[in-house]
Amino acid sequence: MKKTLILTVIVLLIGMSECKSHDFVAPTRIEKPVESKMVTEYVKDQLRYVEENKNDIQSIEKLYHSINHWWNLGVYVSSETTRTITRALIKVFYNIENLPKSEANKNYIINIIGRYDNSLEAKGFILKLITGRKEKYKEEALRSISQHGVHGEDVYYKLKDFIKKGIITRTETMTALRRANPEKALKDLQEIAATTKDVKEFVWVGQTICDYHNPELIDILLMRIGEFKRSGDFEPTLAIDHKLLDKYIQNAKGNKLKMALLVKEMH
Repeated sequence: MKKTLILTVIVLLIGMSECKSHDFVAPTRIEKPVESKMVTEYVKDQLRYVEENKNDIQSIEKLYHSINHWWNLGVYVSSETTRTITRALIKVFYNIENLPKSEANKNYIINIIGRYDNSLEAKGFILKLITGRKEKYKEEALRSISQHGVHGEDVYYKLKDFIKKGIITRTETMTALRRANPEKALKDLQEIAATTKDVKEFVWVGQTICDYHNPELIDILLMRIGEFKRSGDFEPTLAIDHKLLDKYIQNAKGNKLKMALLVKEMH
């Protein structure tokens, strides 16, 4: 009995010493980011000013640049705050007077909402503009779709549905599809690259595929580039990013390498 007790104590002591001899890292609790009071108060003050001076281009422009600056610096802005901004700016958007400078204000609003908020209100606003009659707002709304703002599988399928109904073309929607859902959009882009007969569409889809920054994805572009001829400003080689082509060449062999080098000479 005593021997068993002594042996147990020795084992425990050895175990404790081993724990001390290794860098033991206790599980850390992941804290939810906290929005600074400065951001919260600034947004409140700025939205108040925007509402009072909605026809002043500088009021909305200042808010846009502030949010963009915070994003570039990695300053945390909560989803609650971006949603508050969206709700306020949607009201402003539909109440701005029809003045020449109003268009710039509305474009800023579209970009703030599309690029930085992914609430239901933001999605509804952007998708409504895309299906609207005003082409200028449709184009701006498509450009504003972002992986940091309005995006997601639901947005992706909505865009696909709009293409099917003829509301928008697949050519003008390529980048928006990629930003809405990169994984699902890739298959669509590869299909377009493999089947299109139009050099303009080939260039656009190629550039969108290159935005994935994966040299392995440009195989289909290299295979088809010789099928197209220049049309206006659209040169087939513009479909492939030259930096991505250089990375492709580093690992390419045989006929793939020959084709890549030939395209590089044409760049």
